[in-house]
Amino acid sequence: MDIRMVWCKKQTKCRHCEEVIETATPMVMGRLYKGQRRKLTITLYWHPQCWIATELAYLNDNPYTPGIRGRKRLSLPLDDQRKRFLLIRRYNTLKSRKDKLSSDNPDNILRAISMEGKMAQIAKEMEEIGGVPQKWLIKV
Repeated sequence: MDIRMVWCKKQTKCRHCEEVIETATPMVMGRLYKGQRRKLTITLYWHPQCWIATELAYLNDNPYTPGIRGRKRLSLPLDDQRKRFLLIRRYNTLKSRKDKLSSDNPDNILRAISMEGKMAQIAKEMEEIGGVPQKWLIKV
């Protein structure tokens, strides 16, 4: 919907109070486009005060609720936060190295198995400090 303030060029009715909006007075004009390729256009007119009253009534019906963005933080002491960060960093380093290994070489398969063992060990340590992240869980 496009809404803007314009001068009234001909008399029209206010959408809110149903009274006449006089020529050469400011008014709020809103255009609502419906359908594909904007086939249907609905134009609405308000007195500026009526438009503000309408919008304030909407805000009263829908109060402000601040949204907390992102994941919920774990409430851990600073030393545990640091340990957890280091474990996550070590796990991601191993995962990155494992992904870079080519499957052509048989030695790489043994290295990948070794890295998976180390990653499992890190996951066990992580269980003690706030639990394992969801992305680490193996989907069977």
